[in-house]
Amino acid sequence: ILRIVRKIENPNDPDKPAYLTIAQAAVPETVRAAMVILIPAAKNKDGLLFNAKVQDLAAMKGGDTMFLNMTGLRIGIELGKEKFIVTPGQGKIHNPLGNQKSASLPIRLSYFHPERGEWDMITASTVALYSTRRELCIFNWDSGFQRVDYESITLPMVE
Repeated sequence: ILRIVRKIENPNDPDKPAYLTIAQAAVPETVRAAMVILIPAAKNKDGLLFNAKVQDLAAMKGGDTMFLNMTGLRIGIELGKEKFIVTPGQGKIHNPLGNQKSASLPIRLSYFHPERGEWDMITASTVALYSTRRELCIFNWDSGFQRVDYESITLPMVE
């Protein structure tokens, strides 16, 4: 179990501080290369300030892209000629490279707006993929702008 704590004052004994757990993740024994993703929690039944999601990076190979949906909405991915959906709370590892060492592909990220019953584009661009690195795209809910947002992370392959 991984815990992130904050030191707080102990009113019963000021010389011995107490610790408040603000995030916690249980890493399964089968995970070989753990990455713990923290997402701010608006309301968490356990009183934690962050929700934690454990991903096993050992499952990701060079050239792979993982799309991790930390929202309550469906996320649509168009990468090159391929289209797929990542459901709420789920992740999908995808490798469009095949035998290529690198490729530049058009990418379009969208989410399904349940009230309007249609897809809203988050962004569209071109992405460069290489067999020497892994890409991670984490979708989250931006409460300030009331929309889906994402973070993109590049992880080099380490032998």
